[in-house]
Amino acid sequence: MLLNVAFLDVFHGDCAVVTFSQGGRKACIVVDGGEKRDAAKRLAAYLKHEKVEVIDLLVATHIDSDHVNGLVHLLKSESAKPGSWNKGKERCIRYYWGPKPDPDWAPPPRKSTSISPSAAPELQVMDFIIQSVAQNQELSELVQKHIIDADNVRYPSLQEMPPLDIFNGVRLEVMAPDVQILDSAIQAMALSVSNLPYKRTLPRKAPARGRGRLTLEGLRRILAMNAEQMAEIAKRNANNQSIVFKLTPAENASGGWSFLFTGDAEEESWEMMRHMPRAKKKLSARVLKVPHHGSVNGIDEAAFKIINPEYSIISVGQKHGLPDAPTLNLIKRGRKSKLFCTERNNKEDHPGACIKKRDCLRRTPSDFRSIRFVIDTDSGEENIDMFLINTRLGKIEVTGGEIWCPEKKWKA
Repeated sequence: MLLNVAFLDVFHGDCAVVTFSQGGRKACIVVDGGEKRDAAKRLAAYLKHEKVEVIDLLVATHIDSDHVNGLVHLLKSESAKPGSWNKGKERCIRYYWGPKPDPDWAPPPRKSTSISPSAAPELQVMDFIIQSVAQNQELSELVQKHIIDADNVRYPSLQEMPPLDIFNGVRLEVMAPDVQILDSAIQAMALSVSNLPYKRTLPRKAPARGRGRLTLEGLRRILAMNAEQMAEIAKRNANNQSIVFKLTPAENASGGWSFLFTGDAEEESWEMMRHMPRAKKKLSARVLKVPHHGSVNGIDEAAFKIINPEYSIISVGQKHGLPDAPTLNLIKRGRKSKLFCTERNNKEDHPGACIKKRDCLRRTPSDFRSIRFVIDTDSGEENIDMFLINTRLGKIEVTGGEIWCPEKKWKA
């Protein structure tokens, strides 16, 4: 069996595509889809290049926009048209794993969510929290439209494990989350932190009728005091809901190949996973998709030592100053781990640790690359390629040169 595991450069965000033989045809697993429509175009072009017309398993790891919104664009704008990757097929998904949508959720009245780009940053934080849920709801609706059998829509967790025997060629193991919570609950946790601090700022002798009334100015005061905390709570809860799973070839002549997909799992999730029965065996993986785009809160040293990857892949773009230096240094301290990043974050106003060219293999924007592992499980032959995606032609161009980030120590 030929197993092909590709980590795509989709700007800022995550996206991986796995293809392999299944009953005489090519099966496909897609994990996340980046954020922007340009990310969906790259994903669609790669699927077209691989001659994939049906996604056998679509995984949205959690509700963050840079993981699910590209899938929204893929299903809404890049699918079910003549000439598209799926050749106009509307029913193009066999199984779906994703965050659990609240069936009773409804968007707040338009006035409360229509926040202009020039609005105070605090109000934009509230809009961002609400929008993450809205995008997951939209993705869920699109999945229902495109899934072949609605019974194959699942929301995986250790408490409610989905069927794992859906493929002959690969084995799947779900590691997290421990339980799925509704997307609306993540939003509610973030928004609820505001009430108490706001009430404490009211004068002691304020009229009683004023205490229960929330004006726009009051909302601004709430958010001004709590915006950072609200954003952190929303991000942490969403990230720790990430679906973490491992993929291993069922027959592995080359020995030891396994891929750990981690979404944006943070400390709480890793703490839970490290204490699972047989955690060392379950988490150990030859290839690690580094969680949370190389953020310092994405993985801790204890978890990294258990995984003990030979290859660490960071999917990262020009946002949030990622990857963080402590994560890069943690990986390079590993006894054997080779490090690959899909991009070098050289954004001047908020750069990553690798802003200087000498700190990275990426010299120009055209050097931003995707990477794929090609494994023949029968012969044991292995190959690792870098490639660029031609969105216009639906082709990939394999590139040469060095692959792995230099052996060095990055400054925080």
